[in-house]
Amino acid sequence: MWKRFVAGLAVGIWSVVSVAHAATLTVDGIAGKFVNTKSLNVAYGALKGTGTNTINWGTPWTAADTKSSYTFAGSPTTQSQTGSFLIGSYTHKNGVIAGRSDSLVSTDLEVSVSGLAGSIAYSILSAFSLAHDETLNYTGCPAAQNPCGDLVTITNKTQGSVTITDGLSVYQLLIDGFVESLGGPIVTSFLTAENRSKTLYLQASLRLTTTPPPPPPPPVPLPAGGVVLLTGIATLAVVRRRRKA
Repeated sequence: MWKRFVAGLAVGIWSVVSVAHAATLTVDGIAGKFVNTKSLNVAYGALKGTGTNTINWGTPWTAADTKSSYTFAGSPTTQSQTGSFLIGSYTHKNGVIAGRSDSLVSTDLEVSVSGLAGSIAYSILSAFSLAHDETLNYTGCPAAQNPCGDLVTITNKTQGSVTITDGLSVYQLLIDGFVESLGGPIVTSFLTAENRSKTLYLQASLRLTTTPPPPPPPPVPLPAGGVVLLTGIATLAVVRRRRKA
């Protein structure tokens, strides 16, 4: 009985240690691409980069200016507790471009996220629609002056989520949307001043629950028939000893 109890206790401790060790979520595959891009298609400075993580458009107004652009970059991470965390960044660079340049109207940003939940691989996809109100400027304007800034409106088209069960651990991963800082409100629109950049961060949330392992089974009592059999064997042994004596 004692050996069974010790063995059961060892199994229980091993299960707890194994679950605690395995209860981690890795986000190591984060890729974004801009698709379904629409622009004004005017004289020159055509939009480029559709299907990649960076698009740019427009012809710089002067040699000192730059094109306008959108860029997405992933940020791999590992999480072992419930809460929000950042998995990428999206930057709008508002360049001073010539009025006859091509300019962005809208695009979709598709973000694929993959990794391991414990020992199980997962992948999810989120999609965001970005409507762009371009302010074409023949000359630069003060950085803080609006409506000189370009207005971007974000709509969450597909909110990626997944639930994974790995042994005693249950992972619920949700792609929240873009924020200015961790834990802040989800951004649905923003202005980027002329000749400036604006960066938002893609936030995800993890809910992790771990079920305690079941207690070790109680010792199995010897059946009544077994007790009778053992008693009989013991009695026979005593009788044999007496006869020999």
